[in-house]
Amino acid sequence: MKIISFSISNYRSIYEANQLTVSDKTILIGPNNEGKSNMLHGFILTLNALCYGLTRVRRTYLGRRKFSDAEYIWERDYPLQFQEGNPNGASEFKIEFELSEDEKKEFQNITNVNLNSNLIIHLKFSLEKFGFSAIIKSRAKQKLEGMYEQISEFIGKNLSFQYIPAVRTSVYTESIVERMVADELSVLDDNPEYNTLLNKIKKFQDPILKDLSKKLKESISEFVPDVIDIKIDTEDTLRRAIRYSSNVIINDGIATNLDQKGDGIKSLVAISLAKHMTSYRSKGKSLIMALEEPESHLHPGAIHRLSNVLTEISSRQQVFVTTHSPLLIDRMDINKNIIVNKNNARPAKSIEEIRNIIGVNVSDNLINSSWVLLVEGESDKIILMKWFSEYSKKIIELILKAYLVIDTLNGGTNLSYKISQYRNMLCNSFIFLDNDECGLKSFEKARSKALCDYNDVVFASTLNKKYSEIEDLIKPEIYFDVIQNKFGFSINVSKFNKIKKAWSEKMSQIFRKNGKPWNDSIEKELKILVANAVKDADEPSLIEAYKQPIDNLIKLIIQKLYNK
Repeated sequence: MKIISFSISNYRSIYEANQLTVSDKTILIGPNNEGKSNMLHGFILTLNALCYGLTRVRRTYLGRRKFSDAEYIWERDYPLQFQEGNPNGASEFKIEFELSEDEKKEFQNITNVNLNSNLIIHLKFSLEKFGFSAIIKSRAKQKLEGMYEQISEFIGKNLSFQYIPAVRTSVYTESIVERMVADELSVLDDNPEYNTLLNKIKKFQDPILKDLSKKLKESISEFVPDVIDIKIDTEDTLRRAIRYSSNVIINDGIATNLDQKGDGIKSLVAISLAKHMTSYRSKGKSLIMALEEPESHLHPGAIHRLSNVLTEISSRQQVFVTTHSPLLIDRMDINKNIIVNKNNARPAKSIEEIRNIIGVNVSDNLINSSWVLLVEGESDKIILMKWFSEYSKKIIELILKAYLVIDTLNGGTNLSYKISQYRNMLCNSFIFLDNDECGLKSFEKARSKALCDYNDVVFASTLNKKYSEIEDLIKPEIYFDVIQNKFGFSINVSKFNKIKKAWSEKMSQIFRKNGKPWNDSIEKELKILVANAVKDADEPSLIEAYKQPIDNLIKLIIQKLYNK
């Protein structure tokens, strides 16, 4: 069972949000106090009403009317500005389910209706009434009108969800652990030895409790003469006390009780345990996780990891998230981000619109772009532009339209900083690095921080060298004349190719052998000269035997940007 779409009208601050697509990962974004949380709560209200059913309308201690279990209170949840003029007004919700073939057969057994389309449920909450209807493409539609309980039971049997609120205290986390402990310890209820031990404890307690009961009876009788007896019984509470008394100790270098940990740890532990609890109790059900501002109390590195975890979870179950963080925005599929603003909600249309909504400022060349190719230096950028023009017109088109931007790191050590910077600007990153010690270490450092992974990077590697750079992929004859004209010595191609070192080391050795100075400034100047020689070359400059890394980079970019 999978949720396909969701609609909501006249619920709290949301006047209308029609048929919003619910994806594997749905992100609700928008300014403060514009209704993100209300959208999420409306979604949870609908799932509660369908998975757990409604009992009756009752009055709260404030005199408000409340639908039991569903947590709908008309005086609070129907828009306040409409209540006086429309006392019979209703909050309405529609949710569309896609069923598997087995679920359709089960649905037919329960309802005697052959479902040949998606199942759409329409719920209405007014002051005193709860309305239910099922919208299907079938003449049997009328048969379903009075079958709320059966359909609710069917959905509850096949769907499980977990709501994780924005405030995630140690008490919230410990309550999850206690439920899990209680479930696990329940297997002891039929264990004779366990029950014998409980009875022994009870025998020790009984005389003390009997004496306490007598004292209480005497005291209470002074004020309530009709009291005949008082009995304190711990038989059930003893079992509950054992099951529900637990302490969560987290050892992250220092073993500490959870309530003494920082808010960030409490938050992450709560999310992970709630997710585990959902899976633990699902028993084959379809799973939905709804999270409210999961980035709360987390530092950027933890949010990066959380983003990756949510993406991984969404490959197995649906995830519904409200967020203010650009790091949790879905930059791969813009439509999965739902903008909640000015009393309605709709899918985002562009990365620029999302940036405006959450207040991200970017430079002019990034206005349309959601993708950045990060390279080590300006010379790498010049070389790759030339090779893209020779081997991939599609990538050049993306660059000209500013959908893809090439930016330089000014040294591989800046990789983590640059990726974080672009993530905050809602940009995805490709990475092309020299296959040298600096490039490899910089990538591993960024990967350890969950900023990137192996499918984001391509190295300028060659089979015959441990370390190599992008210049190692270039035909030497393309730039040897430039070196001779600039520095006044010639290089033998065959001898140059026999040196099994990375390009910069080879050049350092050759320059010194020819009595020329060599330093970082000369190396940088030389790389620009080589890059311009590649740009101006009339013939292909890429060594055919070393072309595979560039082919892989092109394939990676095309695959991600065109979703192929």
